[in-house]
Amino acid sequence: MYTPHNYACQPGFNASCALCCGSHNYRGSYNEIDTLFRRRLQCFSNMLSCSNDLTATLKACFQELSLITLPPHDPHATQCPFVAYTDTSYTTIGCLLYPYCNSFDYRSLFMGSICNTFCCRVNSPEFYDKVKSVAKLCGDWYYYSLIIHDMKLVETIVRTPTPDSIETCKQNAVMKLLSFATAF
Repeated sequence: MYTPHNYACQPGFNASCALCCGSHNYRGSYNEIDTLFRRRLQCFSNMLSCSNDLTATLKACFQELSLITLPPHDPHATQCPFVAYTDTSYTTIGCLLYPYCNSFDYRSLFMGSICNTFCCRVNSPEFYDKVKSVAKLCGDWYYYSLIIHDMKLVETIVRTPTPDSIETCKQNAVMKLLSFATAF
């Protein structure tokens, strides 16, 4: 879903990004992270549907979702418990508190100050066309998130959008993530 504030986060084509919130800061395989994000969405949805006290429920959600996790690559980096799938088809990740998931911006009640401190350089008008191209070519959250923040990979995938080039970019992105992770 495009808005002036989140088009790089939610560009469509099953691509989405929550790298700023720690979506890839887990020592786990894609399948383990996938399961984690599914469990968080289910837990959040269940807890929200069972209460009328929004503030207390969000605090309880934070506590509960914090337990549904994997060890971090970098213990000093963000690993927000509200990052999960935001759709029941399990294709789009993002913040469960963000208004594209709900009719209200729950961040303003609980964690808005953390979310407001991050500035994503690709979430600017100058990168719009490249963001859309990479989203179409990747078609998923996992690789899209890694590639969109590496301008070398973005240029390669946009300039040469062949299946081999796309696969090479995906593997290079994962190798960078793993090399970063082994530094900790």
